[in-house]
Amino acid sequence: MRRIVGLCVVLMLCVSCVEEDAAQQDLICTEEYVGSECTVFEIVNQERAQEGLSAYRFDVNLAQAARAHAKDMVERGYFSHESPDGGTFSERATGAGYEGFPSGENIAYGQPTAQQVMDAWMNSPGHKSNILSDKSTAIGVGMHEGYWVQVFGVDR
Repeated sequence: MRRIVGLCVVLMLCVSCVEEDAAQQDLICTEEYVGSECTVFEIVNQERAQEGLSAYRFDVNLAQAARAHAKDMVERGYFSHESPDGGTFSERATGAGYEGFPSGENIAYGQPTAQQVMDAWMNSPGHKSNILSDKSTAIGVGMHEGYWVQVFGVDR
């Protein structure tokens, strides 16, 4: 089976101070995000905890952007951080309502389970860097027909 991973890293140009209350909320997936997407989210935060990093906040807007990008790649038959019309992960995140700074994106194709896609990303230095960023504070995860997307952000 062909397994592909893609990476987009963005230079962190802003630093966010997140109040402790905001950092503690939304540490679990909401009801509409269950299954593999939430499993990826949970594994990401387990990996972060092993490195002494704080957990990412689950962001519904970033998750919507991630899901939409995964679905778009399936429907339009491409695999890229940039959509055929030139759209970027940052534009997709802000278009989905994310009010912070979109800071990165990981994409993958062909891994049938959440653990397998996380293993692939953690074995890739660039993807692992996004997952273990000490600058990003939020994540959204989307999956559609074997296409996986993580979108990272820095909350304001």
